[in-house]
Amino acid sequence: MPGWEPSNFFGDRFPFAIQTKSDNSDFFEKIGGCNNAIAAIAAFEVVIHAESPKTTVTLSTAKELSGSKKA
Repeated sequence: MPGWEPSNFFGDRFPFAIQTKSDNSDFFEKIGGCNNAIAAIAAFEVVIHAESPKTTVTLSTAKELSGSKKA
């Protein structure tokens, strides 16, 4: 199928995702995604400084989020 690309864990096509989780939550919330690794790292750094110190911030790849393993 031309133009078809698989989606990641969140159902979008971004290979990098930024998630946050506060201390009073059991779940991560996706707050953004990027196609470019350098842009994803820059956005991640901004979010780290903007969030509360009690908030967990992660930057993951679609492969990590989908549970895929390297062969």
